[in-house]
Amino acid sequence: MLSTHLQSLQQTIHSALVCQDPDLYRLAGARMERLLDYLGQLPAPLAGEVHAKIDQMLPFEWPLWMESCRFEGSSPSVRAAAVLH
Repeated sequence: MLSTHLQSLQQTIHSALVCQDPDLYRLAGARMERLLDYLGQLPAPLAGEVHAKIDQMLPFEWPLWMESCRFEGSSPSVRAAAVLH
């Protein structure tokens, strides 16, 4: 199950790097959340190892992807206000 979560996240990240599609950024974020939820069920030493693998897997652009997804679904005026501040 762990390898499935990791592989799924890795494939989505690769696709997002190639296509640069906001929908793929959201999908990668959702898969990361599921993986982190799963890690909460694992023993601490194993979870630490997996966290290290995840850190190596994440692209440099990851924070920007997650920021672009943050305001998804909000009104344009809220989005503009957030950008201006």
